[in-house]
Amino acid sequence: MAQEPAHVPLRNKGNVERAQRLQYLPYMKWADRKLHASQVLCVCTLGLCGMIGSGHAVATDRTYELPCDVTSFAQSGDGTVIWVACNDRSLWKRWQSDVKETREKGIAPPPRPVTSQARTVVYVLEVQSGRVSEIQDAEGPIYIVAAPVGAKAVLILPQDRGHGRPILFDGSQRVAELPIDPSFLIWSADASKIYFYGGSAIEADAWNILGVLRLDNLTISREKLLEPTESVHICAATGHLFTGDPIPNDKGQLEANAVEYDSDVKSGRRITKFPSGNFSASCRYVATEHSYHGPLPWEIVDVTTGAHLVLFDFTGEGKKEEFEFRSWNPKRENIFVRTLVTPITGEAEAPHLVLQVLDLSERRVLESLPDFSGPVEWTQDGRTLILSRAKSIVFHRVFAEN
Repeated sequence: MAQEPAHVPLRNKGNVERAQRLQYLPYMKWADRKLHASQVLCVCTLGLCGMIGSGHAVATDRTYELPCDVTSFAQSGDGTVIWVACNDRSLWKRWQSDVKETREKGIAPPPRPVTSQARTVVYVLEVQSGRVSEIQDAEGPIYIVAAPVGAKAVLILPQDRGHGRPILFDGSQRVAELPIDPSFLIWSADASKIYFYGGSAIEADAWNILGVLRLDNLTISREKLLEPTESVHICAATGHLFTGDPIPNDKGQLEANAVEYDSDVKSGRRITKFPSGNFSASCRYVATEHSYHGPLPWEIVDVTTGAHLVLFDFTGEGKKEEFEFRSWNPKRENIFVRTLVTPITGEAEAPHLVLQVLDLSERRVLESLPDFSGPVEWTQDGRTLILSRAKSIVFHRVFAEN
């Protein structure tokens, strides 16, 4: 399975915009109560299937209920658990309501809450049993970066100073606080290492030192990169790292400026045949990022030949139909997911989003899911999409068989 980078949206400006748009959507109130870690919630099924392309079976979606409105989630590498984050601004909203009421009555308003940040609660959903357990909460956002193998994840907690506190979890068990800067963080393909922002010897948005944390003994090394970068992508088939940012030339075409390293960030070599980006299942294709210091056109390139297969214009202005790349299928080399962003019309304040599953080889849409928002992931077998709807995690079957 090719690993799509799970950047913490601080160093990479494109991912800042993406995380704000996809993970931290407007929050809704949920029941104002504390749920114990031992609480067990039921698994239910709802008929929420979209239109399936020819040759695909229609199946009832499998839905897991959560105690709150889901704002982000991450699936474990072995598919056994899902970490789910919810945000609650009920305290702040209640204070605003009370202030309005006291003003109308001409009396002194209540004291302001200690923080205006949304309170984030992270739960672990055990997929087989449907059990939901609370494992962490904090005032402010919590980022979840799941390992591509096994059941580990890093939860990055907010802090007053610095870029956050990275805490390693194994399923629902807290393992250790990690001594790294989590402003950029991505797992190695075999989940034995974590790469992170290691500093910079230059004054620029890009940086040129990548840290490597080895989980077997928690030792840290720092490797100087051949070229400064703001992003790192990994080919899961080889474990190799690719740096390089999508920069258009004077003709508006994206230039290949990638550098390839082995999993220890050694043996760097420059690549001119294809750019860095999100690699497909066996790394035959690469899809470039659609945002870098602002919206960019993005394309899919054949890694073996360097052929530019598909180009998608993207301005982010909401004036015309556009597309955003989301992820590759982990088992089917030609299948990827994108978001169709419709133009803003009428009194709408935001564009309408449609999730689409495409076959690159046939250049056709296999399935469309309308009224989509939030994160989306494939299950490890590549047959099912995982997405969120309000207070639930939904497993939506796309392929009947591998």
